[in-house]
This record gives sequence, structure tokens and C-alpha cells, in this order.
Amino acid sequence: MGKQSFKKLVETSDDKFSIFMDKNTLAESNISVADFLDLINIFLDDEQKALLVESEHINNSSSYIKTSIISSISDDTIKLGLLSNSNITSDFENWHIKDLIESLNENSKMQILLDSNFIDKYKMEGYEISDIISRFTDENKLYLLSNRSLIEEQLQLKDFKIATIISSLQNEESKLNMIDNYSFSKYIIKDIINTFSDDSIKNVVLENKYDFNNYDMTSLISSMDVNFISDFISENKEFLLQNDISPYNIVNYFDTEKQLNFMEKLEDSSLSLRRKETNSSDLQH
Repeated sequence: MGKQSFKKLVETSDDKFSIFMDKNTLAESNISVADFLDLINIFLDDEQKALLVESEHINNSSSYIKTSIISSISDDTIKLGLLSNSNITSDFENWHIKDLIESLNENSKMQILLDSNFIDKYKMEGYEISDIISRFTDENKLYLLSNRSLIEEQLQLKDFKIATIISSLQNEESKLNMIDNYSFSKYIIKDIINTFSDDSIKNVVLENKYDFNNYDMTSLISSMDVNFISDFISENKEFLLQNDISPYNIVNYFDTEKQLNFMEKLEDSSLSLRRKETNSSDLQH
């Protein structure tokens, strides 16, 4: 029995659901997995799909079949019920779980992440969790990030993954607030600051509340736009002298294309890239 024959059998039946629940009929149909899943989407509603997944013959089938059926369910409440059933999800790989969670709306995703048994249930890696949260609205990100025990203990996220979420925030003031909420190394703080606008990076460097060293500040300055850097150097010579930061050192962080662009910019200025002259002449004019 091929797809069309099986489809006709279902179409003419007064009890379509019972055909999918009959493992003997399914075995005799000899249809492909793709066709089987296609017909499920045509003939079954969300509740029937859930009952089918819970049935012995489907629950004992491949994780691909189960996750495909669950993914096709539009009702998040039903989908969440299946995800919380360890009898169904016990053979799922991490990426199966992540894909299913990704198919939920944001409120449902939050509901799962706030489950105190989340890690024990789903065994997800930190990068998978941070990837999901990074796609949330800033409001939901901040709700989670503001609860440090939830992030570090319940979700077991390490600093680099927390920083990834903070970096994905749209509001830079929120990023600064979240940096202060955690005990990050300067290296991680610098990575987050690198996602800021040039103006904000400039303010962080000049204020230096994070006590960055010469190399950290030089690296941050070098991440800015070429035109912005040129103006920054011209306007903050005393600051650069005090912190032993020279144009030469800044340019060393550039890739080849950015170096060429910067050199073109300098042609009309009095700044020099000659290492020995940088501090004594460039920044004292």
C-alpha cells in the first residue's frame, strides 16, 4: 500500500485517527516516513498528534518521527506537556530538545527555562541555552539576567555564555548594568564593551571605571571606526599620553584594510605612525 492508497483509506474512514493508531495497518501500508508525517499533518489535529506520540508504537519509533510530530503541533500547551514527559523525550538528543524549544513562542520558552528542574530534564549545554535566550526580547533577557542565582546556579551558565546574552541586548545602558551585576574578568567585560557604539566605547575608555590596562584600552580604541579613532586621538592627546597609548600601538590592532584606510586619513593630519615619534611629537602638539 503506497501513499495514495493509504491516503484514500484515511479519507474514506469515519475514524481517521484510529488508522494512525493501528500499528498493523501502518506496517502494511509500507509508506515512507516522509509520507507518513505528511499525512499526519493533513488529517490529525494537535490533540490527536499528542495521543499518537504517546502511543506505544510511535513512542518506540525513532526520535526523528516523534520530534517531527511534536514540532508540527501548534498549541504550545500541548507541546510543553509532551516535552515534560520523560517517557517520550528520554531518547532525544540535545539538539532535538533545542529545536523543539525553539519552535515555542517566547512565553513558553521562558516557562521552560524557569522550571527548577530544567537542567536535569533536558541536559542542555550552556551554549544552547544562551543561544535561545539571546533571541528573546530585551525585557525577558533582563528578567533572567537580573536573577543571578537563576542564571548561574539553576541554568548553570558560565561567564562567557552570560556575556553572550548581555552582548545581545539592544540597550547599552542595560549592558552596563548587567556587567555590574556579575563578577566578570576584565577580558569578558572588554568583549561586551566591544559590542557598543563608538561613542559609548569612547566614554568607557575615558572613564575607565573597569580599570583597564594600556593594552585593553588600546584594543577597545582600535575597534572603533577609522574616522572616529582619528578624531579621538586628536581630541584626547593628554589622556593617551598619560596612559602610554600611541597611534602606532592602536594601528597594530588593525587588519590590513583598516590600516590602509587609517593611513589615508592621516595624510591630511599631523599625526605620525613612526613609533619613536609618537609620544614625543604626535600627542604633544
